[in-house]
Amino acid sequence: MDITFTTRHGSPVSEQIRSRATRRLARLERYTARITAATVAFDSERSSRQVEVRLSVAGRPPLVARADSTNSREAFDRAVARLERQLKRWQERRVARRTAKVRDGAREETG
Repeated sequence: MDITFTTRHGSPVSEQIRSRATRRLARLERYTARITAATVAFDSERSSRQVEVRLSVAGRPPLVARADSTNSREAFDRAVARLERQLKRWQERRVARRTAKVRDGAREETG
């Protein structure tokens, strides 16, 4: 997976946050190996920090999660948690569709 970091409004991102983000995003591959790229955008406005994470997944539109917090680390963690929920939901739907096809095929053979 290729990971790109961008910042808006000139707030630099520390190397600690970059390495943590890389580790957390790599863990998302346990839900699907079809993740091809990730873009992480950090933004800061006065006392709030916003993070947007965009995952490119082969065979589907990109998954996007945004989160706000008082610090970049917490905002990133919230955004990744949202992506995890989206990936879990997508994976459950894929499995449900696959089992429904198998089940319907078995009914046709016996019916």
